Amino acid sequence: MYDIIDVSEGRFGKKVLANTAIGKNMPVFRFTGKPMNFEETRKLGDKESFGLQVGDDHYIYLDEPARYINHSCDPNCGVTPALDLVTIRDVREGEELTYDYSTTMLERHWTMKCKCGSKNCRKVVRDFDQLPTETRDRYLNLGVVQRYIVEALQKNE
Repeated sequence: MYDIIDVSEGRFGKKVLANTAIGKNMPVFRFTGKPMNFEETRKLGDKESFGLQVGDDHYIYLDEPARYINHSCDPNCGVTPALDLVTIRDVREGEELTYDYSTTMLERHWTMKCKCGSKNCRKVVRDFDQLPTETRDRYLNLGVVQRYIVEALQKNE
């Protein structure tokens, strides 16, 4: 699958680009990495965003190229519970691949000032349950919210 993407330099560091057009609902690649816990992610400093939350106290330190997928408040991809990066709309050749980091977060620790430039930019990336209801519902319907978040939401209903 890596033959459809390229890693290059962007305004926020490295970024991942589609080197061909990719249709909606297509898998791009699977996120992999070394297992970690919350305390280990805190010790990463400026690389803390390389720790993807996959459970209450379960994270993975993302391998390349996944660690270079940037956030957008209006993403073209999402991360499934199986940790596949999938397109949620058609992607043009040369377009940067992005996902909404909030769809993998429920920890009340890490936030990020957002500079994605989208007309829908929320200005701060926060936990999933702090997203506007319509945004949460959209991501849930697309199947790009981590399983532990869905389970936590169901417990709170």
